Amino acid sequence: MDADEVRETLRRVLRNELDDCERAIRNEDLDKARRELDDAISKLKRLMNSI
Repeated sequence: MDADEVRETLRRVLRNELDDCERAIRNEDLDKARRELDDAISKLKRLMNSI
């Protein structure tokens, strides 16, 4: 995985899961926030294992 792919993956995680997590927290939907955070963590771990 090259640097551009790493950057794009990080952008996607930040834009998708973490933004959704933040929105769920604002809406007091803690179950959804946890799911989104778990998804982000899983994707970041996969990213770290691939580089």
